[in-house]
Amino acid sequence: MFRELLADRLETMSQVLQALDNEPKALETVTEAAAIYSDLNGKRPDRYPGRLARTLLRRGALLANMGRHGEALAAIEPAVQVYRRLTIKDRNAYLPSLAEALTRQADELGHLDRITEARAAIAEAEMISTDMLPSTQS
Repeated sequence: MFRELLADRLETMSQVLQALDNEPKALETVTEAAAIYSDLNGKRPDRYPGRLARTLLRRGALLANMGRHGEALAAIEPAVQVYRRLTIKDRNAYLPSLAEALTRQADELGHLDRITEARAAIAEAEMISTDMLPSTQS
């Protein structure tokens, strides 16, 4: 339980550091949080995958902000896979997160000139987002 709390606080600390324009330290702390969640997820895969995916996605976003697009994609891709698995178990809870992760993946693929893959990822994200919209038909 202590490690879970530590990872949570490291994630919060990373957000604060990023807000204070200390991206290198923010990256260091979110990377540590991701490592802790990865370890916890290995021991309790029923409890931590959502937290791991969220932290990987935040790490990817930070790397992207720093212009490190290859590393950002490497962080985002496992988050996409985790959200895919979670969506199978609980569609309503995780579908928005999957759409967000796919959008970030598409952005990074675009930065790396992998346009065909970027288009496929954004098309999937758009299909998910459209599916999540409430029906306008009565």
